[in-house]
Amino acid sequence: AIQLADRLKGCGDVVVFAGDLNPVEIRKCADEILNGCGGICVLLSGDDNKGYRYAVGVRDGDIRDLVREMNKQLDGRGGGKPFFAQGSLQGKRDRLEEFFKKKGFAISQ
Repeated sequence: AIQLADRLKGCGDVVVFAGDLNPVEIRKCADEILNGCGGICVLLSGDDNKGYRYAVGVRDGDIRDLVREMNKQLDGRGGGKPFFAQGSLQGKRDRLEEFFKKKGFAISQ
């Protein structure tokens, strides 16, 4: 997570597809990336068959509208605070990537 966070320093809004992580690891990894990316971090863990668990956060701002739109358009469930949310999404990875690319997010592996 630390190496990934270093690589994404200053990237702004970023989507990261991580391996199979548990909810605590997802939150910690997203938090680490948030320390340097300078924007919104969306961390996704899972696969096309099981779906993807997510953590979304921002240091200064409000991600509730984004999370509502994610949940609506990507068959998701979840929520949280204005600055951090967790939940799950259904659908294929390419559909998820397309959704975030349209919003100007950089996609990182």
